[in-house]
Amino acid sequence: MSDPGSPGRVAIVTGAGSGIGQATTVAFCRAGYDVAAGDVDRSGLEETVRLAEGLPGSVDAVSADVTDSFTVESLTGAALRLGQLQAAVNCAGIVGPTLDLSESDSSRLRDVSDPDWARVIEVNLTGVFNCVRSQMRAMWDTGGAIVNLSSIAGVVGTAGLGPYVASKHGVVGLGKTAALEGAPRGIRVNTICPGTVATPMLMEAFGSDPTQTAARDAATPLGRPGEPEELAEVAVWLCGDSASYITGVSLPVDGGTTSMNPRSGVAGKT
Repeated sequence: MSDPGSPGRVAIVTGAGSGIGQATTVAFCRAGYDVAAGDVDRSGLEETVRLAEGLPGSVDAVSADVTDSFTVESLTGAALRLGQLQAAVNCAGIVGPTLDLSESDSSRLRDVSDPDWARVIEVNLTGVFNCVRSQMRAMWDTGGAIVNLSSIAGVVGTAGLGPYVASKHGVVGLGKTAALEGAPRGIRVNTICPGTVATPMLMEAFGSDPTQTAARDAATPLGRPGEPEELAEVAVWLCGDSASYITGVSLPVDGGTTSMNPRSGVAGKT
């Protein structure tokens, strides 16, 4: 699915130390891009570098916190030292408060604490803003493509996930505005809205209880979570020449979840 990279192609990936960000970094390298890979998890970045060994592209691992605009600018600077920045995929994010909807649970909107709200918005929305702002500045005279990771929680509501849902809806809106502002400069901006994906963040949020896992998979028409590599291929494709007329899109990559009528019950029953 990925366009072949040409010499000198450069990309940025945030959240590159695990999950979708790690898979996207490797996919870019496989397509011939040199990647400035940012994350707060240094050991995760080292694993990403190892996974990309022997591929056509290279990884420059950069310790970067998307909530800190200074380190975001450092990540962009690292990319520009590799060559002309042509692509960026912003994957860094957190879930926030627990998903348990017990009566006393802090994930209910009525009980969400100020620090929990602020932290989720800071990472998931302000962090994406910091990255998009820096990347658009770097691409302003040359054009390029940016992909932001939202969630199906960015297009539908989910009880017990108020801060996360709000932040991911914000990412969708931010992407549409950035697409309009970037279009005259040849900058395309799109948003991917994943459903459940088999990442460390998913496991942390939902756990590995077999009953919960079975219920989660049954609620997806394709009957399974997505793999990080499947999302990575979509991200790299959206940044490539084959997607040159696509901008401002919020694309669900969710195994059909958002296509279901919520009144129809469990998916996949025949």
